[in-house]
Amino acid sequence: MRESLMPWFREWVTIEQEATALRSFEPLVVPGLLQTEGYARALYGGASQLVGDEMEQQVAARVARQAVLDRTAPPQLVRSIAIGLGATAEMMLALLMLAEVLVGAAAFALINHMG
Repeated sequence: MRESLMPWFREWVTIEQEATALRSFEPLVVPGLLQTEGYARALYGGASQLVGDEMEQQVAARVARQAVLDRTAPPQLVRSIAIGLGATAEMMLALLMLAEVLVGAAAFALINHMG
């Protein structure tokens, strides 16, 4: 898995595999460690020059990182949120509903970030 990662990211994955706690700030996307295969593929497909096998290797490597969560003593995922869970849940539900709305101009303004 490590060999298929972007060279600049390999050190982080090593640290992640040995960590007892992880902190991440991802204001625009789900943190890479928690991404589903489909979500990661959509991000890679929209934001990078990767295609075909190269993209699939990156997606597989990203999903394989989740094995750290299955350890006997997985790292704590430290979460800090400035607003209450109720407001967050309400916002997530609203975003899910908005995902079904087609906004023509927004398609040209959206930029995917691989996270």
